[in-house]
Amino acid sequence: MIEIDTAAATLDARCLDAPGGFAWWYAEVATPEGDGIVLIWSFGLPFLPGSQRDARADAGTTPRQRPSLNVVAYRGGQQVCYVLREFSPDDAQWDVDASGERWRFGRSTLQARPHRDGSNLLTLEASLDLDIAGGGGLRCAIHLEGKRAHWAAAPVGTATDTGVVGGAAGEAMGHRWTPVVGASFATARLQCGPLRLAVSGRAYHDRNASPRSLEALGIARWLWGRAACADRDRVFYALWPAEAGDPVVLGYELGADGTLTAIEDLALRRHAATRTRWGMPDWRAVDLVRPDGTIFLSLEQRHAVEDGPFYLRRMCDAAATEAAPSHGTWEVIVPSRIDLGHFRPLVRMRVGRDQGDNSRWLPLFEGASGDRMRRLLRGSAHVTQGEHRP
Repeated sequence: MIEIDTAAATLDARCLDAPGGFAWWYAEVATPEGDGIVLIWSFGLPFLPGSQRDARADAGTTPRQRPSLNVVAYRGGQQVCYVLREFSPDDAQWDVDASGERWRFGRSTLQARPHRDGSNLLTLEASLDLDIAGGGGLRCAIHLEGKRAHWAAAPVGTATDTGVVGGAAGEAMGHRWTPVVGASFATARLQCGPLRLAVSGRAYHDRNASPRSLEALGIARWLWGRAACADRDRVFYALWPAEAGDPVVLGYELGADGTLTAIEDLALRRHAATRTRWGMPDWRAVDLVRPDGTIFLSLEQRHAVEDGPFYLRRMCDAAATEAAPSHGTWEVIVPSRIDLGHFRPLVRMRVGRDQGDNSRWLPLFEGASGDRMRRLLRGSAHVTQGEHRP
């Protein structure tokens, strides 16, 4: 279901050229008080309307045909800005060479640049420039710096620095997760309508890619969690197989020096199972427990910052044995619920397309929360007067 890659390995091109596949990069900066900015740039993001419907019908488009940017801002643990924008294929670009990686999505650019001074530092710079439905725009600058992630000792069967998984080139590839940097730091500034947000704090950066859809990977349920400790990150996956059975539980520690360590034989303990209003699985708390009974990571839910029919994200209080986490988060995904017909119209309301017909309700979900109704009414007035609808 999942393979662990390393930051030194180049993304396999099969992930971009296989119908139904995906590749997304994730960066986050957050504070213990709940201020934060999350950025996802992608090709073939599974959550785009129509993506999984087409993959189920063996008619999926290739990831290169569906580039997108997603930026979300939080203040005090509450979502205050949201944009998920899809671009035409000829308005997006990704280049890799010895100097690093560069991406362009419309007027927005990102660059990941490794330092050549032997420090193993990697710098990620993002400059976002997006129009917002109903008027106005979003501007955001992010500077993230951390030591590039590398194995302390790679577990048997995981990806090596050559990018070969399981020791055999050419074998079937699943979902590759790549922690890009160790425990790191970032600063970000965002402007959107009336919103002004500046965040400085702990950062996290990883990559996910596969030549197959999430559902085709045999994942029935996905639980991912992370906590920022004083000098390290603790990360885990719990993946339930589609054929039923106990979850595969994987734990990792990311040091500030970039060292990536696998934590063996973790058990997942869940407390007070329930369902959200959308029917998504949820718990009051989850513990990742070592064989000796000590706690690798414990997360207790605060409140949901993303609460949808197939995706749930919560900010959490975190605790661990012999560590002092400052803040944590978890996310739950149910691949079989993504892009179902009765949910698709709702999802389309939250996804803007630079070229194509957008939902008239898009201003109510996109941009800063403080002026959404004003932009919606302005857009409705334009339609009534026969003007071009944003």
